[in-house]
Amino acid sequence: MTQHAPPGPAAGNGVPLPRSDRARSLLRHMQRWAALALVLLIAGMLRFYNINWDEGLHLHPDERYIAFLATLIKPVWTAEAYFDSGKSTLNPFNTEWGSRYVYGTLPLFGPRYVAEFLDNGCGPSPNRVIRRVNMAVFGPELASCPSGTMTGFDRINLVGRAWSAVMDLLSIATLYLIGKRLFNWRIGILAASLSALAVLQIQQAHFFTVDATANLFVNLCLLFCVNMVLAARGTREGPPGFRAPRLAINGLMAGVMAGCAVASKISAWPLVPMIFLAAGVHLARDRRPAWRGFYAAALAIVLAGIGAFAAFRVAQPYSFVGASSEEFRGTLQ
Repeated sequence: MTQHAPPGPAAGNGVPLPRSDRARSLLRHMQRWAALALVLLIAGMLRFYNINWDEGLHLHPDERYIAFLATLIKPVWTAEAYFDSGKSTLNPFNTEWGSRYVYGTLPLFGPRYVAEFLDNGCGPSPNRVIRRVNMAVFGPELASCPSGTMTGFDRINLVGRAWSAVMDLLSIATLYLIGKRLFNWRIGILAASLSALAVLQIQQAHFFTVDATANLFVNLCLLFCVNMVLAARGTREGPPGFRAPRLAINGLMAGVMAGCAVASKISAWPLVPMIFLAAGVHLARDRRPAWRGFYAAALAIVLAGIGAFAAFRVAQPYSFVGASSEEFRGTLQ
């Protein structure tokens, strides 16, 4: 009786690869993931090392301002309260201290809500898991802390620094994906390694500022722009032929990430023309009839615009008049 080979990865002609080839392919994939994990481990050690570098003195002026502002805003838990610009306690412009705030609100809201969550590890009946996380990341003295410690001025800056470190790690992983998509996994590892060891990035990851968050969404937008270009027919990265949903989805996601980047720092606005450029390069590479390629590229741009507006509307809600009738009347006067 003839024995059939077990199903496995197929060669180019559809024939399953021999067992030895499958083993080598699996080993290569494991090596790639191990290399990326090593880069991220080293990057994490550099970014989380001595997170309380100023020993509670608040030496960074921008961080000091943002940290104090984060203690003044109060989280809201309903969509109605969130989008009410005039009355929301989360709106930094409703505080006297926040009248001069010129950065995006996404890097302000994220650490504030994380600090609210981590504060569950303090108080008379703390969550044990969260308490251990607080002790591991922020110091053993948090084994016993009163409620409000993590949202207070002397701790929320550390939460913001940890947030920046995590954002930068995700940014490094995104850079790996960009290099891998454009060239190969070795170039991706090289790019991620250089980013992991970049002194400026390590420094910025130790500050509760907006830069690390903005950089993450800039890299994510560029990744989806690369995917838009490679969605064109005839590229070596994708399957033969053209898939309109692939271009449309990547266009939408590029817009979402651009909106989040601008909601982190307004100077990220040049990402918008980058999306147009990616759609144009895709159109130049598309081998289908011109009208089909133009229709697909135009659809991707429209979806990118919708995604960018929706993301910015959610992440920077107080750039718009909210549900407050008093504020709306004030804008008309």
